[in-house]
Order: sequence, then C-alpha cells, then structure tokens
Amino acid sequence: MSKRDYPWYDKQSSPLGGLDWLIILVALAAGFAVLALAPPTLAGVPPSLYGLLRAILFSVIPLAALAWRAGTCWRALFNGWKASYLWWGLLFGVINLAFTAVIGSVAIRVLDLAANPVVGDLAGGEIPGGPAMFYLTTGLQLFGEEVITLLPFLFLLWLGVQHLSLSRTAAVIIAWVGSAVLFGAIHLPTYDWNVVQALLLIGPVRLVLTLAYMVTKSIWASTIAHILNDWTMFTFAMVMGGMAAAGGG
Repeated sequence: MSKRDYPWYDKQSSPLGGLDWLIILVALAAGFAVLALAPPTLAGVPPSLYGLLRAILFSVIPLAALAWRAGTCWRALFNGWKASYLWWGLLFGVINLAFTAVIGSVAIRVLDLAANPVVGDLAGGEIPGGPAMFYLTTGLQLFGEEVITLLPFLFLLWLGVQHLSLSRTAAVIIAWVGSAVLFGAIHLPTYDWNVVQALLLIGPVRLVLTLAYMVTKSIWASTIAHILNDWTMFTFAMVMGGMAAAGGG
C-alpha cells in the first residue's frame, strides 16, 4: 500500500485554489463533451481514427488544465510508477468483475436494464477499425473515465477539508461516494438514460474501481482495474458473437 497521502487537499501542500479547480472542472466537462457530444463522424476522417482522437482529447483536455494550474504537481495524480500498481490493479479488476457479476445477476431480475450498445455491437460482430484499434481506443477512453472520476474525487476531498471543515475520513467518504454518483451520471446516455441503472448498478461498481486508487494513490492502478474489467467483458462479447456467427453459418 502506498504511504503517500492524497494530493492537493490540505492547505499546506495544495497548489490549487477555487479558481484553479473551477478551470479544471470546466476542462473535464469540455473533455466529456468532445467524447459524448461531438458529431459521430467528421468529413474526411476515418471513423476509427476519429474515435481514437476523441478518446485522446477526453483525457488530454482536463490533464492539460491540471498541468496548467498545478504546475509540476499535476504528476501527483500518477504517483510515479511502481510494479505494485499493476498487482493492485489486477486484484481490484478481478474483484470488480466478480462484484459486477453478482450485482448484475441480481439487478437483471429486479430492474428493467438497458443494454450497453458497445457490447451489443461486438456481439453482432461489429468491431470498429478492427480489434487492435478497438482495444487501443477503448483503453484510452477508460483512462479518460478515470481522469473524469478521480479529479472530482480530489476536488470533493479538497472542498470537504478546506471549506467544509470536515475530517479527512469524512471528506474521503463523501468524495468516494460523490465521484461514484458522477461516474454513474456520465453513463446515462450509454444506458438510455436509465437513472436507476446508472446510480444503483454503475455507481456501486465504480466504488470498487476507486478503491484501487485509494489504496495506491495512483491513477495507474484504477486504470488497470478498469481496463481489465471492461476488456474482459468486451472480449467475452466478441467471442460469443463469433461463436454465434459460426454456429449460424
């Protein structure tokens, strides 16, 4: 477990003030808009390359704002690199897969769930740009989802400690839950605006992924966990779709 504390939340070490955080949050919204609200195609640009560009900008825009406002302290989001980040990421990725399977099996019986369109396309044999481009693009997008979750986590922690006079523990809990709610909310368009599904299914799954960051204080660990979780489900959908196509042929 990392002995380093969360960055930027206490008055002694934080290079970020209210205006800085406002700029970072606006940049997060801009990055999300590029991914979710940009036109689905761009004239003269291959769809797979356009998708890759959007996935890159999704994380680059807020990270650029963070680097601008925090200076070299922006690197604290990554906390360097240690081999333990890989093992923690794999561990929480496996835990999250198991948790997703359990909560999903329960939810499918009691909730009216919307299907993930990406999984549906893969099951139907549609792989934009081929498998290599698909995994590269989704990997970068999943990293962006970590950025768009963990920066608000750290903002809420900063807000709770510095402006609401909460204890560190209380602020961490609020940041943990609040960022999970945000993560569920940004998935509303993906799941046909199903609020119950986003908050009661996607949100709790996010709590597990964030634990990988909370243990290591590194976005690398939670990104590895997230990629392992989603790539496993994507690969399963591809395999099942391929088997169905072979059987149908």
